[in-house]
Amino acid sequence: MKTIPIGNLTSKETEMFYNLIDKGKLLYQWFEKEHIAEDFTDEQWNKFLEDKQDGFADSVYETAMICVDDFKVDDKITIKENK
Repeated sequence: MKTIPIGNLTSKETEMFYNLIDKGKLLYQWFEKEHIAEDFTDEQWNKFLEDKQDGFADSVYETAMICVDDFKVDDKITIKENK
């Protein structure tokens, strides 16, 4: 798995992070300031994170559910109902 340095994490912490994601079979995405708001100061970025973290998480969840539904249709997946 290709690893990309993550924020202020050390290389050991980054390796641990990737190992946990791989072991947990998780879908993930993160954005650092340099990806989406490089003109922000660190103070502005931290305030942005505090203010928008929950709304961002909600929006990403909605997007993930749309992707799951699309995948079900594309791959003709049907879910059996428990009776």
